[in-house]
Amino acid sequence: MPYFLTFLATLVVPMIPSIVRGLVSYTAVSVGFSLVAYTGLNLALDTLVDFIQSNLNGLPSDLASIVAISGFPQAVNAFLTCLVFSFTLSGLFQTTGYRPSWRRPSNPTGL
Repeated sequence: MPYFLTFLATLVVPMIPSIVRGLVSYTAVSVGFSLVAYTGLNLALDTLVDFIQSNLNGLPSDLASIVAISGFPQAVNAFLTCLVFSFTLSGLFQTTGYRPSWRRPSNPTGL
């Protein structure tokens, strides 16, 4: 037991401040980026949705019914959802430093 306590006191305890500092700084950067990205993206999407709705409000009732039946509102919603997902994913990759790369599949006959 004394060896274990000596091990903890010499190796693990001195590393605690650097681990905590890294976790706190990484969390602060993540929260700050998320807040800025969410606010900006929310403002941009609200402006885009308001623009689309204001242009659709001037349609005659027959044409508005055709647009509603065709599924245009659902298509716009799917497009905006994909846009938000794309922005979120690219922002996540930039903050973590992850760089996706394509790797050639291995040859199963060459094993």
